[in-house]
Amino acid sequence: MIIKSTFKGTQAFELHNEKLKVLVLPRIGGKIASFYYKEKAFELLDQYQGEVYQEADFNDAFEAYDISGFDDCFPSIDYSVETYAKQTRIYPDHGEIWSARLDASIVGEELHLYYESKILPYSFEKVLYLNDDALMIKIKITNMGQEAIEGFYTPHCLIRCEKDMELIFPEKTRTVVNVIESTYLGEVGSKHTFPVSKDVFGENYRLNRIFSKHARKCEKYYVLDTIKEGRCGVYYPSKDITYELTYDVDALPYFGFWVSEGGFKHTYNCALEPSGGFYDSMPKARENNKFTQILPNATFEVVMKMCIS
Repeated sequence: MIIKSTFKGTQAFELHNEKLKVLVLPRIGGKIASFYYKEKAFELLDQYQGEVYQEADFNDAFEAYDISGFDDCFPSIDYSVETYAKQTRIYPDHGEIWSARLDASIVGEELHLYYESKILPYSFEKVLYLNDDALMIKIKITNMGQEAIEGFYTPHCLIRCEKDMELIFPEKTRTVVNVIESTYLGEVGSKHTFPVSKDVFGENYRLNRIFSKHARKCEKYYVLDTIKEGRCGVYYPSKDITYELTYDVDALPYFGFWVSEGGFKHTYNCALEPSGGFYDSMPKARENNKFTQILPNATFEVVMKMCIS
């Protein structure tokens, strides 16, 4: 069942079945604002604490708005200035989609979202529906231009943190690389064994755990190993709940992890981020030769399954 509603001052669609309630906001970039497990009254996603959502404009800074829920990042994560068809194009902070107003329609038991880019000749389509204890998400990005589009798609799904939660990284993760300056993990580019490494103080650092919300720090690192399985998740011991995200690893072959332990706008959340690029900005992805190229008249597609049990 899908219900039209209003949530914190903006248009919303509620997807319901016996186990889940999912809240989607088309005018806030198609954000998934809530992923609620009815059986245990458990909210997975970090929640916006304000009373009314503010609609962003193109190329606004992501951090100036709510830091919550599940946003889609395309054509990159970090801001950069690119060239397409011999013209300068801005790749906005956290991509273009999060600040866009998406068209929404209900087709049977599916919610369909649609957007055409202001910066590049592509369309963005997102289809959502519930299947038992899972939310299915289908993403299609179609190049309607005459030249290849270079970029990468990344789901930026901010989930709520608890100190005793256990992070489940893709199978056979052995090494990660630090990608932001860190008091504990050191300089950008420093490598660490997973799941346990040594921090800059020589102490054991568990990369599959997090600090308390009073740590006032942020970390981001990427898996260096080849991703063989499109599966990651979190176990919450306090509720005996497992969240699992499965996806097409051929479409999203790289994997990053972001966590704010009170260090970014006092938030306490994290994001497991399979990605089509390594990592975050197009200049860096080109340097590593790890990004997605969508040829003219071609479509990038990925299916993701968010499951909670």
